[in-house]
Amino acid sequence: MQAVKVSKRQKQNAGKELLKGLKEMGRSALTGKSFFCFIFRNDKILLKKADNFWIVPSDDIADGESPEHAAAAKTYEQTGLVVNSLEPLGDVLMAYEKSGENNRHVFVFVSQDFSGELKDERQVSWFEKGALPDELPECYKVLLPIVASRKRFTGELYLDSGHSGIGKVLKYSIKEV
Repeated sequence: MQAVKVSKRQKQNAGKELLKGLKEMGRSALTGKSFFCFIFRNDKILLKKADNFWIVPSDDIADGESPEHAAAAKTYEQTGLVVNSLEPLGDVLMAYEKSGENNRHVFVFVSQDFSGELKDERQVSWFEKGALPDELPECYKVLLPIVASRKRFTGELYLDSGHSGIGKVLKYSIKEV
């Protein structure tokens, strides 16, 4: 798998689309940036335990840090796997029902090119795509089909509450770009 280059103009256009989506939802600003890193091995996806949920490697992106660096570094910290190649697939606005509550610009990456050993197989594990745990947040159920297709996309997810995509998806829009 070869990583896809995303131009500065494409990133700016995605950012404008996300801000437009925020305004349409009655929101005025993003409160931060995050990433989701979907890692596949054959027909399996890597998930990590977080609280009472199984999620993909994910975290906030620090000011001044590139999304790619954050995804690679924090995926290693969380799983023990070194991501050798990341493919940027999309940008998602995650907004919450309560105004101003943790509205996020989420960069979505996928990888099948990694090395290393899992840190703790009770906390990080491979799951068959057709047999995902019940404790998978709804946002992943929305994103997984387009991520698995490897098509570039942009989207909006509007959730009832929570953080990092954990919450009930009230409505969403995903479109290929």
